[in-house]
Amino acid sequence: MVMVMVMVKKPITLFEQIDSNDNNSISRKEWRKYKKEDEPEVTSGNMKFRDIDENNNKEIGKGEFEKFYERLIKD
Repeated sequence: MVMVMVMVKKPITLFEQIDSNDNNSISRKEWRKYKKEDEPEVTSGNMKFRDIDENNNKEIGKGEFEKFYERLIKD
């Protein structure tokens, strides 16, 4: 089950915030850091990094993140 708490940022703005090294992808390390710091913004039950990383390249690209964001706001 996916829970959405407060979704106030646009997906690209949020993506850029999580992508701390500005390489246009989110690594596991960046995702874990974000989840620890800003848990209320994106809270997921069973949604894990590997669920968002659709092409299994160990990074979340902007397109993958936008799809994830859209699923969150729909649920």
